[in-house]
Amino acid sequence: MSAAVTQHFTHNRRGQGGRSGAGAFGTRLEGANLAHKVWLCRACYAWHWAERDGWDAPRKKPPACRECGERQFLHFDSRGEAQRFVHLMRDQRHGLVRKLRHHPRFPLHVPDPSGTPRKFAVYEADSYYQRLDEASGEWLDVVEDFKPADPKAQDPQFKLKRRAFELQHGIAITIVS
Repeated sequence: MSAAVTQHFTHNRRGQGGRSGAGAFGTRLEGANLAHKVWLCRACYAWHWAERDGWDAPRKKPPACRECGERQFLHFDSRGEAQRFVHLMRDQRHGLVRKLRHHPRFPLHVPDPSGTPRKFAVYEADSYYQRLDEASGEWLDVVEDFKPADPKAQDPQFKLKRRAFELQHGIAITIVS
Protein backbone atom coordinates (compact mmCIF):
# COMPACT_ATOMS: atom_id res chain seq x y z
CA MET A 1 0.00 0.00 0.00
CA SER A 2 1.31 3.45 -0.82
CA ALA A 3 1.70 6.12 1.82
CA ALA A 4 -1.02 8.26 0.22
CA VAL A 5 -3.64 5.51 0.57
CA THR A 6 -2.71 4.27 4.03
CA GLN A 7 -4.81 5.59 6.91
CA HIS A 8 -3.18 5.93 10.28
CA PHE A 9 -5.27 5.27 13.34
CA THR A 10 -4.78 6.63 16.82
CA HIS A 11 -6.60 5.86 20.01
CA ASN A 12 -8.60 8.57 21.68
CA ARG A 13 -9.11 8.77 25.43
CA ARG A 14 -11.78 6.08 25.37
CA GLY A 15 -9.53 3.63 23.51
CA GLN A 16 -11.50 3.81 20.25
CA GLY A 17 -9.66 4.14 16.98
CA GLY A 18 -9.99 7.27 14.87
CA ARG A 19 -8.28 8.88 11.92
CA SER A 20 -5.00 10.55 12.79
CA GLY A 21 -6.36 13.96 11.70
CA ALA A 22 -9.03 13.82 14.42
CA GLY A 23 -6.51 14.31 17.22
CA ALA A 24 -6.87 12.86 20.70
CA PHE A 25 -10.68 12.72 20.48
CA GLY A 26 -12.99 10.93 18.04
CA THR A 27 -14.92 14.12 17.20
CA ARG A 28 -14.38 17.86 17.56
CA LEU A 29 -17.10 18.17 20.17
CA GLU A 30 -15.86 15.28 22.30
CA GLY A 31 -12.99 17.39 23.59
CA ALA A 32 -15.31 20.34 24.24
CA ASN A 33 -17.71 18.15 26.20
CA LEU A 34 -14.88 16.92 28.44
CA ALA A 35 -13.57 20.44 29.13
CA HIS A 36 -13.78 21.61 32.72
CA LYS A 37 -16.65 24.08 33.04
CA VAL A 38 -15.89 26.97 35.38
CA TRP A 39 -18.25 29.24 37.32
CA LEU A 40 -16.89 32.57 38.58
CA CYS A 41 -18.75 34.32 41.43
CA ARG A 42 -19.88 37.81 40.41
CA ALA A 43 -19.36 39.20 43.92
CA CYS A 44 -16.01 37.82 45.14
CA TYR A 45 -14.64 36.30 41.90
CA ALA A 46 -14.07 32.89 43.54
CA TRP A 47 -13.69 29.98 41.10
CA HIS A 48 -16.10 27.04 41.23
CA TRP A 49 -15.99 23.86 39.17
CA ALA A 50 -19.18 22.38 37.83
CA GLU A 51 -20.55 19.91 40.37
CA ARG A 52 -22.01 16.43 40.01
CA ASP A 53 -24.57 14.64 42.14
CA GLY A 54 -23.04 11.29 41.21
CA TRP A 55 -20.43 9.78 38.92
CA ASP A 56 -22.81 9.50 35.93
CA ALA A 57 -24.73 12.72 36.61
CA PRO A 58 -24.15 15.70 34.31
CA ARG A 59 -22.10 18.61 35.58
CA LYS A 60 -24.15 21.57 36.75
CA LYS A 61 -23.89 25.05 38.20
CA PRO A 62 -23.17 25.27 41.94
CA PRO A 63 -26.16 26.50 43.97
CA ALA A 64 -24.21 29.28 45.74
CA CYS A 65 -20.68 30.58 46.17
CA ARG A 66 -18.76 28.70 48.87
CA GLU A 67 -16.94 31.91 49.85
CA CYS A 68 -19.65 34.59 50.04
CA GLY A 69 -23.00 32.84 49.39
CA GLU A 70 -23.72 34.79 46.17
CA ARG A 71 -26.01 32.99 43.71
CA GLN A 72 -25.01 34.78 40.49
CA PHE A 73 -22.11 33.41 38.46
CA LEU A 74 -20.28 33.97 35.20
CA HIS A 75 -20.11 30.73 33.20
CA PHE A 76 -17.06 29.66 31.18
CA ASP A 77 -16.72 26.61 28.96
CA SER A 78 -13.07 26.00 29.88
CA ARG A 79 -10.39 27.01 32.35
CA GLY A 80 -8.45 28.84 29.63
CA GLU A 81 -11.46 30.97 28.75
CA ALA A 82 -11.97 31.82 32.43
CA GLN A 83 -8.30 32.72 32.91
CA ARG A 84 -8.39 35.01 29.86
CA PHE A 85 -11.49 36.83 31.18
CA VAL A 86 -9.87 37.31 34.61
CA HIS A 87 -6.83 38.75 32.82
CA LEU A 88 -9.12 41.18 30.94
CA MET A 89 -10.84 42.19 34.21
CA ARG A 90 -7.41 43.02 35.65
CA ASP A 91 -6.61 45.11 32.56
CA GLN A 92 -9.91 46.96 33.00
CA ARG A 93 -9.04 47.82 36.62
CA HIS A 94 -5.73 49.28 35.37
CA GLY A 95 -7.42 51.34 32.65
CA LEU A 96 -6.00 49.42 29.67
CA VAL A 97 -9.44 48.06 28.70
CA ARG A 98 -12.96 49.46 29.02
CA LYS A 99 -16.54 48.30 28.39
CA LEU A 100 -15.68 44.64 29.06
CA ARG A 101 -18.63 42.32 28.39
CA HIS A 102 -18.90 38.59 29.05
CA HIS A 103 -20.47 36.41 26.31
CA PRO A 104 -21.97 39.24 24.22
CA ARG A 105 -24.47 38.21 21.55
CA PHE A 106 -24.43 39.69 18.06
CA PRO A 107 -27.30 39.06 15.60
CA LEU A 108 -26.26 38.11 12.07
CA HIS A 109 -28.41 39.21 9.13
CA VAL A 110 -28.76 38.41 5.43
CA PRO A 111 -30.92 40.31 2.94
CA ASP A 112 -34.08 38.60 1.71
CA PRO A 113 -35.10 38.91 -1.99
CA SER A 114 -36.71 42.30 -1.31
CA GLY A 115 -33.50 43.60 0.30
CA THR A 116 -34.84 43.64 3.87
CA PRO A 117 -32.29 42.30 6.37
CA ARG A 118 -33.41 39.09 8.10
CA LYS A 119 -31.74 37.54 11.12
CA PHE A 120 -30.37 34.08 10.31
CA ALA A 121 -28.16 33.38 13.34
CA VAL A 122 -26.65 34.81 16.52
CA TYR A 123 -22.90 34.84 17.17
CA GLU A 124 -21.95 34.64 20.84
CA ALA A 125 -18.36 35.72 21.47
CA ASP A 126 -16.42 34.94 24.63
CA SER A 127 -15.67 38.60 25.35
CA TYR A 128 -15.99 42.10 23.93
CA TYR A 129 -14.02 45.15 25.07
CA GLN A 130 -12.36 48.32 23.89
CA ARG A 131 -8.56 48.63 23.98
CA LEU A 132 -6.66 51.91 23.73
CA ASP A 133 -4.52 52.17 20.58
CA GLU A 134 -1.33 53.89 21.73
CA ALA A 135 -0.41 55.16 18.25
CA SER A 136 -3.68 56.93 17.45
CA GLY A 137 -5.06 57.42 20.98
CA GLU A 138 -8.43 55.94 19.93
CA TRP A 139 -10.40 53.15 21.60
CA LEU A 140 -10.66 50.13 19.28
CA ASP A 141 -13.36 47.45 19.49
CA VAL A 142 -12.06 43.94 20.16
CA VAL A 143 -14.07 40.72 19.98
CA GLU A 144 -12.36 37.60 21.30
CA ASP A 145 -13.12 33.91 21.11
CA PHE A 146 -11.17 31.22 22.96
CA LYS A 147 -10.57 28.49 20.35
CA PRO A 148 -7.76 26.22 19.17
CA ALA A 149 -5.23 28.12 17.07
CA ASP A 150 -5.31 25.48 14.33
CA PRO A 151 -8.14 26.27 11.84
CA LYS A 152 -8.62 22.51 11.24
CA ALA A 153 -9.73 22.08 14.85
CA GLN A 154 -12.34 24.85 14.64
CA ASP A 155 -16.00 24.06 14.10
CA PRO A 156 -17.35 24.78 10.57
CA GLN A 157 -20.34 26.58 12.10
CA PHE A 158 -17.95 28.93 13.93
CA LYS A 159 -16.06 29.63 10.70
CA LEU A 160 -19.30 30.60 8.92
CA LYS A 161 -20.47 32.84 11.76
CA ARG A 162 -17.01 34.40 11.98
CA ARG A 163 -17.04 35.39 8.30
CA ALA A 164 -20.57 36.77 8.55
CA PHE A 165 -19.78 38.74 11.72
CA GLU A 166 -16.60 40.26 10.30
CA LEU A 167 -18.38 41.32 7.10
CA GLN A 168 -21.36 42.87 8.92
CA HIS A 169 -19.64 44.55 11.85
CA GLY A 170 -16.20 45.32 10.37
CA ILE A 171 -14.41 43.91 13.43
CA ALA A 172 -11.96 41.03 13.09
CA ILE A 173 -12.50 38.31 15.68
CA THR A 174 -9.34 37.68 17.69
CA ILE A 175 -8.71 33.98 18.36
CA VAL A 176 -7.12 33.37 21.76
CA SER A 177 -5.80 29.90 22.56
